[in-house]
Amino acid sequence: ISMTQFMIDQSGIFWFGSRESGLVKYDPVNKPFQFFTNDAENPNSLSKGATFGILASKVRPGITYVGTRGSGVNIYDPTKQTFEKVTFKVVDDMFGGSVRSIAEDDGSLWLGTWGDGLVELDKNYKEIRKYKYDSTNANSISNNQVRVIKPDNQGQLWIGTNSGLNILNTKTNTLKRVVSKQIRRYPDQLVDEMEKLISSDQKIGVIEKVTESQD
Repeated sequence: ISMTQFMIDQSGIFWFGSRESGLVKYDPVNKPFQFFTNDAENPNSLSKGATFGILASKVRPGITYVGTRGSGVNIYDPTKQTFEKVTFKVVDDMFGGSVRSIAEDDGSLWLGTWGDGLVELDKNYKEIRKYKYDSTNANSISNNQVRVIKPDNQGQLWIGTNSGLNILNTKTNTLKRVVSKQIRRYPDQLVDEMEKLISSDQKIGVIEKVTESQD
């Protein structure tokens, strides 16, 4: 089995997500290993396919959120040993509703998708808004494929995407990108002009402006 995600919850239980299908639970005290997989005849079983983001809820103790490839979020209730399915409106997610990463605060559940950016759900798991890349807005999320979401103690979410890092202030719903030379985007017009020059016989060079320190 190829593992995709690993987490230890507050009770000391180990959780492993797998790329092929299913979820592995390891309880070193009681049941050493428990394997959850999809049962086509049981609507309360885990959704089929790979599992990625895993989060032990602090807001709802005992609940575990499991991100899937193509089936949104599964919510595991240990008292019932059932999986509740929660989905969001899919627009561009290439797998039909994938959740690669998960975070929460007192009022919202945050989902990092694989094509629909960052999705916010309310306490009833209803979609509130999406944060998606907008080529005309430098303060939009830098990429719609979200790999990692990490909250800090200042009400911010640190969001790792396929095109770099973003910081979302959840109190003001404002987002900013952490600029890096390795992942910065260039205007489409500049890219088009460069492609024309490269395909021509002209010699080209690049000069980068450096601002000198005033110290």
